[in-house]
Amino acid sequence: MFIRKITIFLFVLAASSAFIFVKPAEAIKLNIDPPRIEFSVKAGKTVNGMVTLANEEKDTALHIKVYLQDLIYLPDGTNDFVSPGSTPWSCAKWIKIRPVEFELLPGGKQNVRFNLLVPPDTKGGRYAIIFFEASPALISGKRGASVDVNIRMGTIVLLTVQDTVIYKAKLTNFEISDSDDKDFLNIAVSVYNNGNVLIRPIGKVKIEDENGKKIDEMDFNVKGGGVLPKTGREFIVKYKKPASEGKYNGIITIDYGGEVLIGGQSKFTVSTGN
Repeated sequence: MFIRKITIFLFVLAASSAFIFVKPAEAIKLNIDPPRIEFSVKAGKTVNGMVTLANEEKDTALHIKVYLQDLIYLPDGTNDFVSPGSTPWSCAKWIKIRPVEFELLPGGKQNVRFNLLVPPDTKGGRYAIIFFEASPALISGKRGASVDVNIRMGTIVLLTVQDTVIYKAKLTNFEISDSDDKDFLNIAVSVYNNGNVLIRPIGKVKIEDENGKKIDEMDFNVKGGGVLPKTGREFIVKYKKPASEGKYNGIITIDYGGEVLIGGQSKFTVSTGN
């Protein structure tokens, strides 16, 4: 009898658990802990870490492969992953992992240990992601079909080299304009990281009328999205239009971790035709 075979690749980043539903009655359950590991260490030193994997399936064994990649935050805020050592902020090639491949029995746990040797001349922040790929987990499909499900989960490694960090950033764009929804405006904020360490810019956007009276205020980047060194990122915030027509001014203040705040202004008009 001919059996169709379909391969599905599913990916979860920075989550402590994954419940991947192929169909309502069947799920693959794999836990990783922690989803993120941070180190602060002097250049030339070695640090050690550990990630624990737990197979929460009752009757399915998982085959696990472990490998490293570089992490990229694209300008629009999405993530990308490239081969180890491809980016100037990578620490992937400094990490040694054990074990790199193993079987995880139903209900079983496995500690994956690693050590990271920081070269003596390293400065600023360095980053990598440790991927755990469970493949294949065979689940019977309907009508003689079978499905191979690959689950890829990641633990992010963030390294800061002590006494070498430079925080420096600039606001490259701040604009308030119409959106596709007539009742809302788009607040676009672009930040460029001139420093040598990951930043997570946060702040507030204040809305004033043309007389300088504050009518509203909102938080910016509440989820703490990051900007890697020597890269830029755009943040978009949806804002409900003021009820009254008129001219308005948006004022943004951003704290990126440096000694001084950065900010800017954007004027906009609300009218019946908008």
